[in-house]
Amino acid sequence: EVKNNENKINEKKKIILKHEFPIFLEKINLKNINSLKAHDDSINSISTFPSGNIVSVSADQSIKIYDINLNILQNIKNAHDKSINYIDIKDEKNFITCSDDKKIKLWIKKENDFQINQIIENAHDDIIWKVIYDLNNNIISCSSDNKIKFWKENNNKYKVIKMLTHSDQIYSILLIEDKNILISSGLD
Repeated sequence: EVKNNENKINEKKKIILKHEFPIFLEKINLKNINSLKAHDDSINSISTFPSGNIVSVSADQSIKIYDINLNILQNIKNAHDKSINYIDIKDEKNFITCSDDKKIKLWIKKENDFQINQIIENAHDDIIWKVIYDLNNNIISCSSDNKIKFWKENNNKYKVIKMLTHSDQIYSILLIEDKNILISSGLD
């Protein structure tokens, strides 16, 4: 019976966030919250900033940034048009996301909130599963279109400088920069 009462108390502490169009930010105080319904659909990727703040992306098209020092949640609703599949953190002020919508979005922190810095439209011909930074501020992406693309920044725009292919969909890439190795995996 004590367990049942504890579950009821925890259920009352959950916060359910609704997602609406257009993109806007919502901040929620997380103090005294033991349980949080982070997203309305599957969480596809999580990462941490150097500060320890946690960020998650979801099939519900939102990005959640959990500020562990201030106990607040920054909610970026409708961050993509479809499911967000991966997030990679560059530093405390920059991260990158990719989505089923075939877009890569670069995000930057201005004042206290993250905003879109750049969008690479139709970055691939199909779902983009993963996008990562390298040490030179370039990015690498992989997709269900069987391609790995290497993007280089030039005048604040990213252009494809190299492309590799698999014989089937590519789901993941891993860069081991100190050894100059890129590992990829997919259906083939």
